[in-house]
Amino acid sequence: MKDRITRNRKGVLHVNGTPVRVPKSADYTDTEALQYVEKCAEWAPGARWDFSMLEIGALNRIAEAKGIND
Repeated sequence: MKDRITRNRKGVLHVNGTPVRVPKSADYTDTEALQYVEKCAEWAPGARWDFSMLEIGALNRIAEAKGIND
């Protein structure tokens, strides 16, 4: 399945229609969070990922949008 990744006029990243916002005070960007989730999916194809223990909400939202979250 090809994921649909877009940005709206306000610059908010959308992954398969799910908005992904990263706090401005964070040390990472929304694009870096997306790349991390994609890299995890490459490391273990078909695996289910749970990023809730990292307390980074953007990772969970991206994983859910991509369908790789529990």
